[in-house]
Amino acid sequence: MAPQNKNVFSKEIIMYFVLLPFIYIVPMCTDLTIVGWNAHGFNQVATDYCRTLMESFKIIAISEHWLHSNNLYELDSIHSEFRSHGRASKHLDPMSCGLRPGFGGVAIFWHKSLDSYVVPLAQLNNDRICGIKLILSKNSTVNILSVYLPTHNSHLDDFSEYLDELGEIVCQLKDTGEVIIIGDMNSHIGDGPRGWGETTTHGKHLLQFMQRHNLICTDLMDSATGPDFTFQSYSNHRSYIDHCVVTRSILNQISQCGVIEEHPFNLSDHLPVYILVDVEGLAWKPTKIEYPTKIL
Repeated sequence: MAPQNKNVFSKEIIMYFVLLPFIYIVPMCTDLTIVGWNAHGFNQVATDYCRTLMESFKIIAISEHWLHSNNLYELDSIHSEFRSHGRASKHLDPMSCGLRPGFGGVAIFWHKSLDSYVVPLAQLNNDRICGIKLILSKNSTVNILSVYLPTHNSHLDDFSEYLDELGEIVCQLKDTGEVIIIGDMNSHIGDGPRGWGETTTHGKHLLQFMQRHNLICTDLMDSATGPDFTFQSYSNHRSYIDHCVVTRSILNQISQCGVIEEHPFNLSDHLPVYILVDVEGLAWKPTKIEYPTKIL
């Protein structure tokens, strides 16, 4: 059963709305650079590749870090210029840490230069979904969710319950700003300019989910670049299961998107998906306030 979560707003988010009239947002860089990657477990090589991604992207969403809940602090040691927020699989017993390998888990990193814009969505009580709220200005917010949905080997009801939970979160976050969902969705989609093969059952459910919530998959658009697959098994079976799904209202601000080519440091069986968003097209010009207040 997917965890029930009727209220996704943490104390930090509530404080954000209380303090918002007094906030002065300093203009940020032109492009918001976001990448999602299934690390297939953090080891030294995966850590090195994550650092490589951090050279080009300000926000990194991770699926399958394999850390136990009492080891999530290790995420902050990957790069001194990045902070993190993560969740461990609910099926991992903290007492087994160091005794047996981990699995699952999601995380999101952001560069320290974004600290004054970022509020972690700490109350998302879900081991497959975590995220941050990025406050660009008084009237412009982007919610970024890192996801790892159940595999095709899981029961369809399990997949559907997590997708329904994600839908509830999206409905609430859309009231506060744009939404970007990125990560391993375990859903092969044959539709679209870059789709191929037969859409899987999970893929059909994801398409219905996007239609219900007025979302679009950016990496399947004809403007996307890079390989037309994101997963390659060790027996060379390929599929397109990692995606970046966004609110349609953000489309005009997307400057680039797609799948990143293979890299010597990437020993995972997944390729990353990425998106670049023109922040200036999203954010209103902030109004300077006499007494600026920083969000804690």
